[in-house]
Amino acid sequence: KLVLNISYDATQKLELAAEHVDFSARFAGAPRHVHVPMDAVLAIYAYETGQGMIFEPKDATEPDGSSPRKPNASKSSKPGSARKPSLKVVK
Repeated sequence: KLVLNISYDATQKLELAAEHVDFSARFAGAPRHVHVPMDAVLAIYAYETGQGMIFEPKDATEPDGSSPRKPNASKSSKPGSARKPSLKVVK
């Protein structure tokens, strides 16, 4: 899941449509165009007031239309065999 905190002032050509959210913005100084299908949006709300709406998540499917793979489905079920998740700071 990815949270985008976007504001009208931080974006160019912000478009909130029934089918998608579309805008241009700079990430680390590089201009990028962002297109998010509305099926992938879980919530939209105003930071200033906290008012907004939450959408029911759709059943997730892979881009090719297949069902998503379950994590560790093909790995052994021995305790300790799976690595712990970790995060790394990228600058």
